[in-house]
Amino acid sequence: MNRGIDPRGEMFRCGRAMCINNARIENVSTNPRDARVGSMTVSYTARRPSGVTTTSMLILNVDRNTRIRTQAGSPVCLCDVRPGMWADVQFSRTMTRSIPPRADAFSIEVRQQYRPDRRPRPPRPEPPEPRPQRRVTTTRVVSVDPRIGRLTTGSPFNINRQTVFTISPDTRILDRAGRPIRLTDLNRGQRVRVTHANFQTQSIPPQSPAYEIRVL
Repeated sequence: MNRGIDPRGEMFRCGRAMCINNARIENVSTNPRDARVGSMTVSYTARRPSGVTTTSMLILNVDRNTRIRTQAGSPVCLCDVRPGMWADVQFSRTMTRSIPPRADAFSIEVRQQYRPDRRPRPPRPEPPEPRPQRRVTTTRVVSVDPRIGRLTTGSPFNINRQTVFTISPDTRILDRAGRPIRLTDLNRGQRVRVTHANFQTQSIPPQSPAYEIRVL
């Protein structure tokens, strides 16, 4: 490796998903009950508006729907992936606002060495994007922060019993009649049903991306 050049690739849009080519695998964690499920931390380069290139981290949630394979197309178990390996990854555009952020991984192509060509290459044809696993939570509004897109719910006086839902441009917010409303239309104490990702950050309170919010 030429130590004067960082071989890590940049994050870019690929169809309805996001991709990173030449992501370096920094850490792998597997579920003790199922070695095919867990998480993978990867590093990549990010170019700032000033032109300075920095190294950023991303945690990928891996489940049984994630396709992990070699360059030759052979399937690989998450338990066989090691830090220091390289990968081309495809993942959901929906990410948590944690540091580092988390996203559901759709496909991971692993190899022992980085790919010399750092330019983004078109992803291989993939089946339709799998629908992220979702959960539904009925709760009450504690506060709303439209500036950064956050909805805090749960107990207003106990942070350990709160959950923060991150709002993206794709999040649907509906009133009781099913009509679209804005985040600012939600009021403290309102009962809402939130459809959100099946994962959350380890922060206090935890955070999870919201897909739909409906006033009850």
